[in-house]
Amino acid sequence: EVLPLKQPFKLKPTSLPPFPSQAQAERWSASLQAVLDQPPASLPLRVMLGGILFTATFITWAYLGTMNEISRAQGELIPQNDTYEIHPTEMGKISSIAIQEGNWVKPGQVIVELDSQLALNEVNRLQQRLSALRIELSQQQGLLGQLQSEAQTRRAIAQAQIEAQEASIHQVKTRMAGNQELLRRLQTEMQASQARLQTLEPLSGQVDNLLQQLQTDKAAAQERVDRLQPLVEEGALSKDLLYQAEQSMRDRQQAIVAGATCSGKIAPGSKFFRS
Repeated sequence: EVLPLKQPFKLKPTSLPPFPSQAQAERWSASLQAVLDQPPASLPLRVMLGGILFTATFITWAYLGTMNEISRAQGELIPQNDTYEIHPTEMGKISSIAIQEGNWVKPGQVIVELDSQLALNEVNRLQQRLSALRIELSQQQGLLGQLQSEAQTRRAIAQAQIEAQEASIHQVKTRMAGNQELLRRLQTEMQASQARLQTLEPLSGQVDNLLQQLQTDKAAAQERVDRLQPLVEEGALSKDLLYQAEQSMRDRQQAIVAGATCSGKIAPGSKFFRS
């Protein structure tokens, strides 16, 4: 497909190599001038042989040659004949070597054997340590059992104390209820006493008058007894009259004591009760 031109353009003249001048051609030899003017007939054969030789060489190199590939990897390059250091996972003394110098080794192959005495000593030490730890564990378990027993005993004692305190609280509450009931009774009795006192207050004046009358009667009876006492002793009067006078005085005295007790002016144990 031929595409049309969108805009015209001009061809620029190219610079060609100048032909040798006549003076240069005169300086060349006749054989060189002949070669330049007409190449030899063996040139195509030589070019073909060169191409065949280059092709054979390239095919031989491609088949037998190697190509160096560049790649990146982490690690350490060690020359083939250099010594490679190996490091065991555990330190120890070498007891035997399983290979000789120059032998090929594979991954996982035993190279050397280490002396197991150090490992055995370490195992014995660890076993002794394990036995000591087991003894310590048994001691700790015994101590833990003792502590648990003491804790249970303390818990039981605390529970008993709590129950005793609850019983004491219940007794105190019962006593408080009884005291409150007693207080209510005392308040009721006090109210009754106050009512009785209010009822007896109008009679206090009459009681005082009666006590004064009784005191007067008692004094008269005492005077009569005093007058009759000598006469009875002399035999002028009989003892019955003296007894009657004394009985009358005692009646007056008892009436005075009873009236004074009712009015609250004397207390039991006074001289009236001791008479």
